Amino acid sequence: MFGRDKLLDDGAQVDGVIIEAPEYFRGSTDMRGRYKVTVRVRFDDGATVEVERRLHLSCGEHHAGAVLPMRYDPADRSEIEIDEPAVTARRDADFAAIKRRAVARGEAHAGRPPGEDPLKRELEDLDAL
Repeated sequence: MFGRDKLLDDGAQVDGVIIEAPEYFRGSTDMRGRYKVTVRVRFDDGATVEVERRLHLSCGEHHAGAVLPMRYDPADRSEIEIDEPAVTARRDADFAAIKRRAVARGEAHAGRPPGEDPLKRELEDLDAL
């Protein structure tokens, strides 16, 4: 049996799909900024499990249908957790890519007459996450 930290470090990887999550996140978190999600995981052998876990807002606001990386103990599949470090790393990579595109758009528009606002598109990109 793994502890949570060891599970996140050494557990087997599998993807899960959120099947229930808050529609509105304001007021849906506990005192530590975590909200409840129900995740369905399908293992390679076709077996499935549904687990309720809490996900920190720093990982982003994830809705039903979102795919989350999970870690589990192959010897005891009931030991399964959301791989929050992987979720955070993916979020950070997404934000870095958005920033690079925003800077490139800004540089492309520098010195040109006003037209499409590159910041507006940047905000739309952030909303899509």
